[in-house]
Order: sequence, then C-alpha cells, then structure tokens
Amino acid sequence: MKSFLKKNGIKMIAFLLAAALVVLAAVWLAGGGTEAIAGALAAVRQPLVSVTESVSSWLEGLYVRLYDYDRLQAENDALRTQIADAQEIARAGRDAVEENTRLSALRVFAEEHPDYVFEAARIVSWGTETWADSFTIAKGTADGLEDGDCVITEDGLLVGQVAEVGENWATVATLVDVDTSVGALVGEDGAEAMLLGDYALMPLGQARLAYPTEGAQLFIEESVYTSGSGGLIPRGIVIGTISSIQAEAGGQTEYGIVTPAVDLGSLVQVFIIKDFDHEN
Repeated sequence: MKSFLKKNGIKMIAFLLAAALVVLAAVWLAGGGTEAIAGALAAVRQPLVSVTESVSSWLEGLYVRLYDYDRLQAENDALRTQIADAQEIARAGRDAVEENTRLSALRVFAEEHPDYVFEAARIVSWGTETWADSFTIAKGTADGLEDGDCVITEDGLLVGQVAEVGENWATVATLVDVDTSVGALVGEDGAEAMLLGDYALMPLGQARLAYPTEGAQLFIEESVYTSGSGGLIPRGIVIGTISSIQAEAGGQTEYGIVTPAVDLGSLVQVFIIKDFDHEN
C-alpha cells in the first residue's frame, strides 16, 4: 500500500508537469515568443504549485491514515492470536478438569471391583453422524485390547463392546448397534433375557430385550444388567431400564424396549475392561 501511494503520487505530479509543458508548447506554437512563455509560466506556476502542494498534502494524509490502519490491523491480528491461544488453554484446562472428574468416578467404581483391569480411551470419531451405534478409539492390541472387550463409562454403565481392533485403534459397537447380543438380567428376580440390537430401534437410541426366561414377567421401569454369560462382559454391569413392553405378532410373546442408562451421544471418554475375575 505504501509503495502504491508513492508510485501513484509521483505519477500525478508528473501528469501535472506534463500538462504545464503542453500549455507552454501551445503558447510557443502560437508565436508568443519568450515574453509570452514567461507570462505563461507565471500564470501556470502558481496553480501548479497549489495543486501539487494540495495533492502532496492529501497523499501524505492518506499515507498516514493507511499506515495507522496497517498498524491497527497488525495489532488486531496479534490480539486475535492471543485470544485464540487463551481460549485453547482454557479448553485444555476444562478438558483436564473433566478428565480428572471422570477418573475420580472410575476410582470409586474400581474400588468396588478390584479385579477389573481398565484401559482409558478417548473417542476419536463416530461411525455415523445420525446414530450413536459405533465409534473409534486410539487404543488397540498394543494396549492389551481384544475383540469383545466390555466398554463402560466411569460410572460403570455399559457402552458396548470392542467390535474390531488393530494395533493402535479399535472400533466400539455400542449397545444399540444392530449386531449387539448381550446376556441380560432383569429386575430384582434376575430373570435372564437377551439384549439385541434392532434396526427399527437403533435410530431411537434403544435396544430390544427378548427371550426372557419362561414364566418371567417384564415390567416398565425395571432395571436391566449384564448376566456375564459368554465370559466377555462381567456380570452386573448396568445396561438401562425397560421403557416399554411390546407383544410379538399374535400377542403371545412379550419383549421389552430398553433405554440405555448412558447418554451415548455425550460420550467423550470410555473405559475398557481388559480383564476381570470370571468367577465373580
């Protein structure tokens, strides 16, 4: 911008000088002679000086204003950078506080289950933007993870299971995934059933509780826990509650609709149970 002003200021003055020369040339050609030219110079000189001084003054003022603008712009850019850095530090601080809160809650849960071996992992990405059916974590076989490992929150609520695992990554299928199949216990009596993923229920963030023990009754608001069958998920992990009861075609068999205890969409960090005492 500064070089632009300088260049264009010089061009303007040059233009004015050229105009003066044109006037003098016209006088000479008209036969005015030396005296006429001197008179013409005197006539042209004062307006030319006035115009030149005015243009110079204007350019100088504009230069100062633009210089100040550039300086203020640079200061604003520096302030924006400082604000962005401060916000990043604040976010990092909030993340650290929230993680400490989660670890404190996990410590309480771990004291109740001293045989559990945990691996903490932050969620890197979700499988879809619409349904909370799966997500990826940056932990894998190098951290001791295996297919089928149980994934929970810091409060001991079931999230799902490790569905696929690589050296430094793993995909977790949540309990509303269509491929979910988890042994379950229902209510105080501990009637056995199966928690199954369902295409119709997945968009609603729910799962199906099917095949209850013969003679068992399902009730709304009953709590559902893991049964431990299959040996991959410990017994007694909280799954959720029965939010409604439906009948199969013909009305002979009932099944429950389970709403998870965990808000899957709000998850940031999860904990994988890598090992536990299978006799408990």
